[in-house]
Amino acid sequence: MDAFSEELISIYLSGTFTRRRIKKYLPRLITFHNEEVIFKEGHRAKAVHLLCKGKVVVMKQSVHNVFITIETVQPGEILGLPAVISNQLNTTSAVALGKVHTFEIPKDDLISFLQNYPNHQFTIANLLSKKVLYYENLMYRYA
Repeated sequence: MDAFSEELISIYLSGTFTRRRIKKYLPRLITFHNEEVIFKEGHRAKAVHLLCKGKVVVMKQSVHNVFITIETVQPGEILGLPAVISNQLNTTSAVALGKVHTFEIPKDDLISFLQNYPNHQFTIANLLSKKVLYYENLMYRYA
């Protein structure tokens, strides 16, 4: 794991993900343009993305081949975490709404970080639990 990934993950998980804290890493931002796919449902999860600027729509393809918007993600949130942690295929797609900037943290770097800093495992579990509760509520509303 490189120092970039380690420090960025630590900043994010500590709740101090501010522009000032990440300023030195800005040259490593990845830019996505309107309607560009960040990751696709059914593909192997290779990384998580820390959203710095812009909005991203997370969607799922229904059994009737209709794309359903699950949520719109705002800056400061993380994309792709469930599939990376569970070592599964992406269960959703993430698409840029306008110009978007993210930091990409490779899967192996995130896993290595969590092994080296087990005190952050609870934070990840909390993030995943919130996603599960959000999706349960969403299913209940549309059932």
